[in-house]
Amino acid sequence: MLLDTILHPVPKNRGRHPLIWALALGLEETASTFFVMDEGVDSGDIVSQVNIQITPNDDATSLYKKMVDTAKLQLPDLLKQLDESSYTRIQQDDVHANTWRKRGIPDGEIDWRMSVESIHNLIRALTHPYVGAHFVVDGKPHIVWNSMIVKCRDVKNIEPGKVLKADSSRLVIKCGDGCLELIDIEPPVNMQQGEYL
Repeated sequence: MLLDTILHPVPKNRGRHPLIWALALGLEETASTFFVMDEGVDSGDIVSQVNIQITPNDDATSLYKKMVDTAKLQLPDLLKQLDESSYTRIQQDDVHANTWRKRGIPDGEIDWRMSVESIHNLIRALTHPYVGAHFVVDGKPHIVWNSMIVKCRDVKNIEPGKVLKADSSRLVIKCGDGCLELIDIEPPVNMQQGEYL
């Protein structure tokens, strides 16, 4: 019997890039799941599943660590059950299943018309150890490794993508419905207040 492990509570959210999608979509929970491999996509019988809470402070780095730590805790009992053939196989209910698609480079480009929460979630989903969310200035990509949603006043008549504040290492940008401070931009970008991304 061949086993695989994934970071989501199957049958929901089968498929590619589960850690990234969970954060990008703003989910509050995922799971470390071991299951029997079959011919389908993450559709085999479950032999061990433990839920993992996703907090607003989690990013790809911290959630990856939670997943590894949880899987390590699952393994001793699971290996013992496999050795003794005492494990339980739980069949997945395909009616409740969905499958996440593979992500590509365009999925990581920030669209400032999106909600501030969606952009913030994208940035935390793609931070280390992944490639980072990015925006393009003068044909050159700039990676954003961290962000923070900030309060802003009187911005209803300001277009998304406008630089509201700028200094050597941080920018505050108007998004679709709020303001986002970009922290740790690589390479640094020289923008002035009033310019547009």
